[in-house]
Amino acid sequence: MLSTLNLTCNTPAGNGAWSITPGCAIDLDLPDTPNAEGTTASVHDGTVDTGTAIGYGPVAGQASVANQCLTLTALAGLCTATATGTVGATLDEAVKTVGGVNYQELTLDGRGLAFTSQVGCLGLMSGAVKLNDIKFDVQVTGGTTTGIDFRQTP
Repeated sequence: MLSTLNLTCNTPAGNGAWSITPGCAIDLDLPDTPNAEGTTASVHDGTVDTGTAIGYGPVAGQASVANQCLTLTALAGLCTATATGTVGATLDEAVKTVGGVNYQELTLDGRGLAFTSQVGCLGLMSGAVKLNDIKFDVQVTGGTTTGIDFRQTP
């Protein structure tokens, strides 16, 4: 679950800022699809997955946004719009260190979100929202250096 998001990007109404409405969250579902041998495809015990070897890659799934939980603000706050839907998501289990802080990479990509309402946007915020391979560094928390570690099932 993601409960905080700060993303600025270009929109039809100029630069806009995406945020998660307080009290809401974006649900992440990252199942690992079994391969032909019946074992999990991308998941390996430990956070050694680097995405560079066959079978080592981000764990695929989706991010689901409930209605009124994802807000875009533009035009110096005069335009607000909300989006809902489901979009592709992947999580790379490999831990990387940036400035002494450990992170794992979450990527949101594809179509599936759509604007559901807009106020003050002059009709510019309507229709589908396409995310183009947006990568987030998710900080490893809880005093651990291992981060999220999906486990392979036989």
